[in-house]
Amino acid sequence: MESSGNDQAHLAGIRSECLRNDNQEVTNMERKEILTMVLIGVLLITVAIQTVQLVSLSGSQVVAAPSAGGMAKSTTPVAAGGGASSLDNLPSMVGGC
Repeated sequence: MESSGNDQAHLAGIRSECLRNDNQEVTNMERKEILTMVLIGVLLITVAIQTVQLVSLSGSQVVAAPSAGGMAKSTTPVAAGGGASSLDNLPSMVGGC
């Protein structure tokens, strides 16, 4: 009978250790899930901010700034959706011929 008592105590110890390991795995998974949700939230907030900024810029004019190398000859204001006139001015805007 003594062997049976030791076996039962050993099995009870193994069960408690398995439960403890399962709880640690759940805790690690919960941490990973929370971190993932926080990162997704940050990305969504960033996208929303950039969308608002883009919408606010769409009504204003875009001005081509000269590059650091000084290749651009002039800064030509270009209206958003300027059409063919924008394409005609393209070489002068990028410092080409």
